[in-house]
Amino acid sequence: MNAYDRTLLLGGYTNGMIVVFDWQNDTNSGKISFQIEGHRDEVITMVANPEVDQVISAGL
Repeated sequence: MNAYDRTLLLGGYTNGMIVVFDWQNDTNSGKISFQIEGHRDEVITMVANPEVDQVISAGL
């Protein structure tokens, strides 16, 4: 595995934030390592396009 390869666990919040969870943290599996405002309201769905390192989200 390349040192730069990584698996990201993404989530969407009801407040519109898109977050990356630190899934490798054994003591706090829900710890957020990164967040960004994606929508003004609830994130409805997200789709990954790994061929071009892209995430597409839809929200309210």
